[in-house]
Amino acid sequence: MEKNNRIWILENDRQVIDLYKIIFDVRFETTYFDKFSQFQAYYEKNKENNVPAMLISTLSLSDGNLIEFFNNHRDIFAEISFYIVADIDDLEIMRFFYKNKAMGYHIKPINSNELIANLEWVLSKNQILKKMELPVEEKPTFIFSELTSKEQQIFDCLLSSKDYICSREAITDKIWRGLMVHEKTFDVHLCNLRSKLSKRGIKIQKLGQGNYLLENIEKFLK
Repeated sequence: MEKNNRIWILENDRQVIDLYKIIFDVRFETTYFDKFSQFQAYYEKNKENNVPAMLISTLSLSDGNLIEFFNNHRDIFAEISFYIVADIDDLEIMRFFYKNKAMGYHIKPINSNELIANLEWVLSKNQILKKMELPVEEKPTFIFSELTSKEQQIFDCLLSSKDYICSREAITDKIWRGLMVHEKTFDVHLCNLRSKLSKRGIKIQKLGQGNYLLENIEKFLK
């Protein structure tokens, strides 16, 4: 019997999709949908022999919300194992989906390791995989637990660069993988990272030509 290596993902947040691509695309056959209608049409076309091992869905897309879609299409969810990754921390919504056989409910912002551990357990129950890991090149070389995923990635870019100097362009290219990202998005993550690192005595100094220098990190690497 052919091993089911397919994951379908309902999501329209670009940063979340980028993270999913890092986690899933190298080991699964992934298909992304940013509308419920798009997902429904694809399901109807492929339901006979191409349904996924797992559906991962957010709660709201541009053409509706998941609860309404679920209630109107329970036949779909009876055929597919599904997992919710949502930006709403609501007990009644969680109860609704667990009552209706959701395999999990994960609240954004996403902690990569937590999500991997949860999905690893869910998928391994169906013998789809035994272990998931981020690609080696994406693993942070040094971790401070208070950092968010994006802050950790920026920190790691600086930490892994020669003389701890890295350009804004190189950081955004590596983290957002060539996608257009508003400069304020980067600035917010950098500002928050600076604030958290400063409490440990670590500084990020802005140099000329869009470069940044990580200072006072050596004592943590001994």
